[in-house]
Amino acid sequence: QKEDLIATVLTEVQVLTLEELKQQKNYVKLLKKQSKDLKELHKKHLKKVWNQSKEQKSKCNQLYSDTQRRRSQIEKKMKCSIKKHESQEPAQHQLRSLDQELQEQSLQLREWQMKALLELRHQQHALERERKHAYLLESFQKLKETAHECQAAQLRRLRETCEREKKELQKILDRKRLNSITEAKGRDKEKAETELNEINRKHIQDSVTLIRGLEKAQAHRLDKLVLRQREVLQHIDEEQPRLQVRLEQELEAEVERLPEEIRQFLQAELQSK
Repeated sequence: QKEDLIATVLTEVQVLTLEELKQQKNYVKLLKKQSKDLKELHKKHLKKVWNQSKEQKSKCNQLYSDTQRRRSQIEKKMKCSIKKHESQEPAQHQLRSLDQELQEQSLQLREWQMKALLELRHQQHALERERKHAYLLESFQKLKETAHECQAAQLRRLRETCEREKKELQKILDRKRLNSITEAKGRDKEKAETELNEINRKHIQDSVTLIRGLEKAQAHRLDKLVLRQREVLQHIDEEQPRLQVRLEQELEAEVERLPEEIRQFLQAELQSK
């Protein structure tokens, strides 16, 4: 019965889980800021790739214009040769040579474009890699800081809860004492004084025993909570290297996709001409 009385006032306290800590405003705010910054950095890098590609495209267009100008000159010579009934073979040979030259130069330009843009993207990706690793470390530091703050606040609230539980238990005991006194006064008056003394003695004894029992239960609850809080902090420490490995794997996969990314970019450029 005494244990049941303690159970009625003792509040169950749950530790803040890792997922609940990750939903704290300060932590979520930091992640959003990091995500926005990384998107802006990537956008800035792609804009630089686009600008460099425009410069390359200008050189390609210049090559095409020069080739067209030379072609026009050769074709004029061919028309003159036809009018003069001269052989067109020299002019045709020049055209074939020009086409071959254009093909070779176009190939060289494409290789140059690919190499230059890929080198630029590698440099950019190295910066993105460094930023992402730094942000991952920053986010874990923030998560641990958030965990310590929330856990400390929970322990402070628990101390307040303990005092409130003691007062609640004392109120229950006082009500029981008053009820017993009321019942005793309604019975034999000669025995009332003896019974009242027994009620007061039992009240003091029960109060001491139950308050001690409550304090013991509260101490056990505190130990259990502190242990679970430590486990949460340990989970954070264990999660960090796992996420670092996963991030590195994602970054390596991005690096492997860079050549294809540039090829698709150049193909889109080619089709837009």
